[in-house]
Amino acid sequence: MKTSVPSLAAEFAELKLGDSRLRERVQSSVARLSAAPDLGFPRALGTEKETEGFYRLLANPKVKYGRLVEAHAQQTIARMQEGSTVRVIHDTTEFSFSGETASREGLGRLHGERNQGFFAHVAFAVEAERHAKPLGVVAAICWARTAPPRIRGRNVSGGELAKIDGKESLRWRELASEVEQRVNQRCSLLHLMDREADSYPLFCRMNELGARFVIRMARDRVVESRHDRMPLSEALIALPKVLEREVPLS
Repeated sequence: MKTSVPSLAAEFAELKLGDSRLRERVQSSVARLSAAPDLGFPRALGTEKETEGFYRLLANPKVKYGRLVEAHAQQTIARMQEGSTVRVIHDTTEFSFSGETASREGLGRLHGERNQGFFAHVAFAVEAERHAKPLGVVAAICWARTAPPRIRGRNVSGGELAKIDGKESLRWRELASEVEQRVNQRCSLLHLMDREADSYPLFCRMNELGARFVIRMARDRVVESRHDRMPLSEALIALPKVLEREVPLS
C-alpha cells in the first residue's frame, strides 16, 4: 500500500530565501516528498533532473534550516486559535548516519557510538483539547556534538560545567524563550518537558517569561519555607491532591 500525506508545500508559502526561485524549488520538492515519505530522495523525486536540483538546493548557502523552520512555524502559529490553550512538547532526537565510513563535514559523535550524526531539539505544538490535534513545529535547534569539555586533560566537574557557555543543556531555555516570543501571547502555552529539563536556571527563565510549564522531576531538591527545609518529595506528599489518575503500562 502506497504511503502518502497531504502536500506540505503550503507550509513554505512565506519562506524567505532572497530568491523566489529557491522558494518554488523548496515547495516543489516538498510536494514530491510528501507524496512518498517512505522512499529515499531519488525514488521520491522521480527523475535524475529533479534529484540533482534537490541536492543543489540543499547545498545552496542561502537555504538554512532555521529559515525553513521559521516559515513552517508561522503556519503552525496561524493554526492556533486565539485565546486557546496549546501544549508545547519539547524533546530531543538524534539523526544517525550509520552507513558513512568517512567523517562527513557538519556531523559529530552520537551517544557513545562510532556512528556520526546530529541532534535536533524540537518544540511541537498540539491543541490542549481531548483529541490533541497536532498543529506543527514552533521552533527547533540543531547541532552536532563535538568532544566533551575537558580542562587540562580531565573531564570537567558539574560545578565547572555549569559555568561553561554554549553547553547543550541551554537548549531547553533557549527554545522555550523562542517559542514564547514567536507566539507572542496569541494563546496560552503549556510547556511540557522530560526530566532532562529539570534545571534551576530553566525554572528561573520560565518564571521570568511568565510561562506555564510541567517538567518531570529528576532531582529531589531541597525546598525551604518560613519554618522548615525538606526534600521536594516530602513537601509534595504534604500538599493536598488536586488530581490523581491511573495510567496503564504495557
